[in-house]
Amino acid sequence: MEEFDDASRTIFRDVILLALSGFVAPVAMMIPFISPPAKAEQETSATEPGTVIVEINWPPELDTDVNLCVKAPGDRPVGHSYKGGAWVDLPRDDLGHFNDLTEPNYRIVFGRAIVAGE
Repeated sequence: MEEFDDASRTIFRDVILLALSGFVAPVAMMIPFISPPAKAEQETSATEPGTVIVEINWPPELDTDVNLCVKAPGDRPVGHSYKGGAWVDLPRDDLGHFNDLTEPNYRIVFGRAIVAGE
């Protein structure tokens, strides 16, 4: 085998360093733009789905449908027929044992804000 001369070693070293810098440079430029979400936002979104929570539970052995109706000021009442309003939402509408694979019976309404009113 022939040994490399000084010129070919220099070219090989330059190509390797350029390839390495081609991978490192974009990563170094992206680092300032990568930021984890704030800790306070993570805790609030994971623990509190809404500002106001209205919930009703009834025993799992009862095959009944209990209705929950919540009305925010200046909005339509939210219940079994209208599941989302401007301020409150009904994400869980339990009908007792009808089409329900879970044991507990409950309905829950989340309010996104506290609105002035009675």
